[in-house]
Amino acid sequence: MTAPNHVTGGMVFTGLFCSLFSINIFSSPLFISICLMGSLLPDIDHTKSIIGKAFYPLAKWLSVNYGHRTITHSLIFLVGITVFSMFLEAIFSDNYSVSIIFFFSVKLLENRFSIEC
Repeated sequence: MTAPNHVTGGMVFTGLFCSLFSINIFSSPLFISICLMGSLLPDIDHTKSIIGKAFYPLAKWLSVNYGHRTITHSLIFLVGITVFSMFLEAIFSDNYSVSIIFFFSVKLLENRFSIEC
C-alpha cells in the first residue's frame, strides 16, 4: 500500500469508528495529525516508506531483523503502542480521545483492511 492509500483509509475508517465514540477527528489539527501518524506508523519497518525514510535507522533495523509486515503489523505492536499513548496521555491530559484515534488509525491499516497494490 502506498502512503496516500494509508492516509485515505486511515482518515475514512478512523473517522467512522471514532464517531461511534463521539469523537470528530476533523475537529482539531491535533486529531488529524495523530490520525495521519497512526495510519503511516505500521510501515515504519519499510525503509522506502515515508515514515521509514524519516526514521531510517529504526526502519533499517526493523527491516533487517523482522522484515516487512511482521512485528509492526501485529497485535503486540498495537497493544504496546496504544498502552504507550495512553500512558503519555494520562501524564499530559485527562482526555483519552488521542489514544482512541491512535488505536483505530494504527489498527485499521494493518493487513486486515488493506488492499495490497
